[in-house]
Amino acid sequence: MVEKKKEETKEQKAPQPANPANNPLPQSNKGSKSKIIIAIIIVAIIAGVLFYFQKSTTVTEDKTAATVNGQVIKQSELDKLYDTLPEQYKLTTSRESILNQLIEREVLYQEAANSGISLTDLQVKDKMDEILAQQGITKEAYIEMLAQQNLTEDDLLLEYQKRLTIEEYLKKTLLTKVNVTEKDIKEYYNDNKEQFKIKEQVTVKHILFSTEASSDAEQDERAKTILKELTKDNFCEYVSRYSGDQGSLETCGEYTFSADDPYVQEFKDLSFKQAVGAMGIVKTQFGYHIIWTVKKTQPKTLQYAEVKETIKQTLTSQKTQELYPTFYEELKQDADIKIDYVESAVIQ
Repeated sequence: MVEKKKEETKEQKAPQPANPANNPLPQSNKGSKSKIIIAIIIVAIIAGVLFYFQKSTTVTEDKTAATVNGQVIKQSELDKLYDTLPEQYKLTTSRESILNQLIEREVLYQEAANSGISLTDLQVKDKMDEILAQQGITKEAYIEMLAQQNLTEDDLLLEYQKRLTIEEYLKKTLLTKVNVTEKDIKEYYNDNKEQFKIKEQVTVKHILFSTEASSDAEQDERAKTILKELTKDNFCEYVSRYSGDQGSLETCGEYTFSADDPYVQEFKDLSFKQAVGAMGIVKTQFGYHIIWTVKKTQPKTLQYAEVKETIKQTLTSQKTQELYPTFYEELKQDADIKIDYVESAVIQ
């Protein structure tokens, strides 16, 4: 893990001991709460599905919030989603907007089903296993997550089946209208060359001796003693044994960054100053670091061939978002949508 230190002129960060209660860095997208359309255009991840099922703390008479072609959306479903939002999201998200997302989701799912799109249980389970692997979630952790939410795997797979069905429907309809040409890609590349410039970078591996556990003098002496024992062959073993930077233990204490990245200055200075292959000690506000400068990458501009597919994906996403409002509006016009409980909701 990397912690940031806020100063008057510049925010800095440096590898340091894990401190979950005081970690300002973005966490994994396992906690993503993306809107429905984002979740179905970009493959929904496991936590997004779990979020849908989280328990509401509000006890409400289970009235009908809305119907879509006769399919009921219950007030309890709406409350469940809204009540599990973090407080900061509630400042900009209303129950009406959540209801509109549920209506949108139902319209899309019904259209997908009516068009004959169907996924087998095995297809859905295989896709879920793929997502779990991509997110680094073990089967044991997956089962624990379900148990914490009082869910069964069948509950989760049913919801995920709906999301995948909608995604497949959009691929066969909306995405077929998106055309990104070679000319579009080249124009984007030529007009945005700055995006493809990579500054000089350094890759280092480090061992942190935190001064939280003992005095400066003790950790200084410890770092100097261990530096004498270190080789390229045993460095990872010593990281596992001694480093206080819990977040980088699995990567042998490795970080890659440029001079402009907001790392603590002393840490950056030694990393870039040392020759490739050299090891040295530097003190920062987090303790004493043994830094091994592993590699330096010279600045360069990525060539067109290297970024062509990435640009194509970017332009495809942009054009999809541009076409989607009209696409959904046409579907909505043919749907029988009724707002029953939240009278102030506006179908968007």
